[in-house]
Amino acid sequence: MGLFKHDSDGRCPKGTPPAEILREACDRNVPICVVRPEQAGRLPMARGRLLDLGDDGIDIEKVQIPGKEVRFASGDQLDAYFSIGRTLYHFRTSLLRASEPKRLNRRMVILGMTLAMPGRIEQGDRRTLYRVPLGGRVERIGVELWRVGPEIVHEDDPEEEHADQTLPAMAFNVHAVDFRDAVTALDREPDCRGWVADASEHGFGLRLEFIQPHRFHIFDPVLVRLSMPDGEEIVHLCETRSIRPVGDDGTRLGIVIMKENDRAASRKKTAMIRSYLNEIQREQLRRMREKAG
Repeated sequence: MGLFKHDSDGRCPKGTPPAEILREACDRNVPICVVRPEQAGRLPMARGRLLDLGDDGIDIEKVQIPGKEVRFASGDQLDAYFSIGRTLYHFRTSLLRASEPKRLNRRMVILGMTLAMPGRIEQGDRRTLYRVPLGGRVERIGVELWRVGPEIVHEDDPEEEHADQTLPAMAFNVHAVDFRDAVTALDREPDCRGWVADASEHGFGLRLEFIQPHRFHIFDPVLVRLSMPDGEEIVHLCETRSIRPVGDDGTRLGIVIMKENDRAASRKKTAMIRSYLNEIQREQLRRMREKAG
């Protein structure tokens, strides 16, 4: 049973102390994903489950990445993500102990880890990267989006207003998808269309019309094709990081670009986006100077 009532969009009430949010998450044993801050968006996140709040920190099961070796050491700084309702939560922490026994229940003891208690927890995708707003521009970046990868069965009921949005069964599921396989989705009609509301060279905020938020889940892999104002097209494999309703029938989707094995192609696409955003920023700066002068 939860300790507090969620808002209509699944968020915890504003001002809720971090310990209460984490207690709610531990009571649900929700999945938690962790990654070193400098590796976010470049390497897979490791996934485990929240277990309990200990005397000196947060008890979680020992995190794993399917098919990869996980190496964390005591003292490592980590970014941690978990989901309650329709909301992604994020906090910065440090690893107190990398491996020690944890009690799963009255009968079972498993190998676990201990995270430091954070001073604050943020809602949504709060990357420190600067996002350039683009939604109000006459020449929008159009976007087409396809679902890709293995079919994910979620525990929540999309028709239930307050249904919990659990994480996929595989941590950082996008890493189970090969970019070369994903692009075959371009041969069929896109699952939805919209435009880019804001962007950085690492990710985008998408505005999708006539699409309900329950059609997406945090950490779902998606393929996006951007139609740039100059006619160029850019295709990226991305991961869903934040979802929220907009108006009566729209969705705002926050996605992170995942790196490709073809580094040359990835650098070229990143350079195209960076160049476009730099020009937008220069244009905004010129307008500010003209207004001030």
